[in-house]
Amino acid sequence: MGLALYERGGQGRRFPNWALVFHPESFLADDVRIYGISNDSKNWFLDFKTCSLRDSGCVVAVFKISDRGVRVPSMKVLDIFMSNFPPGKDGKNSNYESLWSSSSWVLRALGHFDTVVKLPCRTGGKLSGYIRQRMNILGGMQARHGEKIRVIPLMGEDDTMPSSSSSQALLPVLPILCAIAKRLRELEGKPPVRKPIMT
Repeated sequence: MGLALYERGGQGRRFPNWALVFHPESFLADDVRIYGISNDSKNWFLDFKTCSLRDSGCVVAVFKISDRGVRVPSMKVLDIFMSNFPPGKDGKNSNYESLWSSSSWVLRALGHFDTVVKLPCRTGGKLSGYIRQRMNILGGMQARHGEKIRVIPLMGEDDTMPSSSSSQALLPVLPILCAIAKRLRELEGKPPVRKPIMT
């Protein structure tokens, strides 16, 4: 699980677009699963795709959120789970950022993963500020043509911050992913899984 930062054309380099990315082996692979939102100048919409990060836009870098990762039964299950987060701002999300953006959506989604991955601080404003500080290690926030995409740990070696929260996530990730997988198997007429599909 990682956080991809994209150069935002025509709006300066300080505030890149954000997306969550997943791959079992490498963020440099050709089939990275990318979850984010886009705006068509009128409305925000979910923008999910599978491709090479190089083919998805001008990627400045990827912050690796977890070495352990989030084990899921299939990408279809993860797609269904990530679709739970609507692309636009609603009343529950007013505390993330004053203006709704791709980073706001990512912060909202990360808030539901904080019981299964280690985050440096609580989600929302504190996590946003932490990530923006970590961007400083990238130097110029500009994608360099032809260079390998930089993959950098989200937490620095000197970070000793505790896990993001001791409370349960708003959507309990593991039980929901398991329930989705079970229901999909039933709909497809497949027998139930006899061993745990996730740990």
